[in-house]
Amino acid sequence: MTTRTILTDLRAYIDDLIPGYAVKYFRWTDADESSEGPFVMMRFPGSGNSDPLLQRIDVLLTLVQRPTGAVSGHDTMAAIARRIREGGGQGSVLRFEVLSEPAGPMYLENGRPVWVMDVRCYTEGN
Repeated sequence: MTTRTILTDLRAYIDDLIPGYAVKYFRWTDADESSEGPFVMMRFPGSGNSDPLLQRIDVLLTLVQRPTGAVSGHDTMAAIARRIREGGGQGSVLRFEVLSEPAGPMYLENGRPVWVMDVRCYTEGN
C-alpha cells in the first residue's frame, strides 16, 4: 500500500458526495484557484502516528467552491463529515475518523469559499 492509495480510498469513500467536483491530490495551482469549477484537494499534513499493528495517517481535506457556492459548499462538507463519522472503511483503510470538524468558509482573494477538515485513516501497520 502506498500513501497515494489512502487518498484514492478516501476519494472512493466520499465520491458520491462530490459530484461535479474535480479532485486534486497534494496541491492546487493558481489556474485551479482562478477557474470556475469547484474542487476537493487531499494531502498529508504530516501528522498521525503508527505502531507495529496500526498506522494512523492524517489527511487534510480541502474543499473550494465557486464564489456563489458558499451554501452548497457548506452542505457538501457537512455531508462528508457525516459520512466519515459513520466510521466505515474503504480499500486499504480500515476506518476513517473526523479529527477536526470542518472549518470555514474562509475566502480566497477571488471570493471563492474554502473549507478544511482533518481526517484520520487507520490502516494495518507495516
